[in-house]
Amino acid sequence: MANDLADANAKVDNLTADLADAQANATSLANDLADANGKVDNLTAQLIEAEKQIETLSAELIPTTIAANNLKIKALTNGNIKVTLKANGTALANKTVNVILNGVVYNGTTGEDGVAKIVVKFASAGTYYATVTFAGDDTYKSSISTSKVVVSKKATKIIAPTKKFKAKTKIKKVKITLKSGSKVLKSKKITLKVKGKTYTAKTNSKGVATIKVTKLTKIGTFTYTVKFAGDKAYKGIIKKGKMTIN
Repeated sequence: MANDLADANAKVDNLTADLADAQANATSLANDLADANGKVDNLTAQLIEAEKQIETLSAELIPTTIAANNLKIKALTNGNIKVTLKANGTALANKTVNVILNGVVYNGTTGEDGVAKIVVKFASAGTYYATVTFAGDDTYKSSISTSKVVVSKKATKIIAPTKKFKAKTKIKKVKITLKSGSKVLKSKKITLKVKGKTYTAKTNSKGVATIKVTKLTKIGTFTYTVKFAGDKAYKGIIKKGKMTIN
């Protein structure tokens, strides 16, 4: 019994020591938590103060308005988007404005009239929407607006000559010229249809497609049709010509 009593007393001593350690750890954790809460309170106070400062500064900035013209241009042709920046109706000069158009950011600087001219060009016809922005600065507030750019296809013309051939000529060459205004169009597919047969060729660097007709041997005068189907930038066109076989 004496031995058992000694063991019990030893266990009590050990548990007492463990309890003391636990109490010390709990006190340390409580102090750490109090310190952390103090830091949170301090950061929260700083954040509130910063927000108040931002509101004050923002209220002191001068409001601006930004606007851009809607634009209609032809494909592959330069056009100007005119961006106007004002504050209280007065033009703002020497300010950077941005136009985001078709995924591309264009930058411009306003002149004395508050207008920045930004040059744009598109390879494909379509309707595009621009976002126009002024980021603001230490004096003026930011502003934003939108505009629309409508890009149309360029007109084309075909020169389809009247041709005469001998019936015995195996390959009858017809030269078709494709242009848009004064510009010749190269690497464009041209089709020629005569007597139910269709032939194709591409225009060269001079805009000329040499089409070889090989299955027309009957004597007579025939109407042929030439066609350019058009592409993303140029309108299609169809024209008729005559071919005489004798």
